[in-house]
Amino acid sequence: MAYVRGNQHEQAKALVLDMLNRHPDDPAILTLSGDVFVASGNLTSARNNYTLALKKEPGFIPAAMALGRLEEQQGNFGKAAAQYQVIAASSPGATEPVLALARLALLDGNVEEVLKYAKQLQQIRPDYAAGYEFEGIALMSQKSYKKSSRSFRMAWERGPSSN
Repeated sequence: MAYVRGNQHEQAKALVLDMLNRHPDDPAILTLSGDVFVASGNLTSARNNYTLALKKEPGFIPAAMALGRLEEQQGNFGKAAAQYQVIAASSPGATEPVLALARLALLDGNVEEVLKYAKQLQQIRPDYAAGYEFEGIALMSQKSYKKSSRSFRMAWERGPSSN
């Protein structure tokens, strides 16, 4: 991924294609190659690799999430949300799809959905700040300032959301 971050897409593609030649059925390498294709603008190849990774290992969360992000990138927010909902339902302890759903609900202005996903995040990981941050944002939009300050305090006590 250092090649991708350095905008050296050809080197990244060469490296990932070499890895694919050696391990063609590895869903992690297929997903990584999809990420490289996204970075270089080849979204069709990216989608093909993510889909193949999921065929090799159904439920492989990194590939499934990448497919959802690809839908978002292409403006297909409904498809992205559906993808994230499938992941969340099949992997109840995973925070990443619930975070994505909360973010999409927030972008859509659906405060009730944001609150639902915030509570879900709090149940999955009570020590994780993001659930309280989303709750605080949603409560602020409802002008429930006292409740939102409690949520933000809870988030602050838990530290950064990047845990």
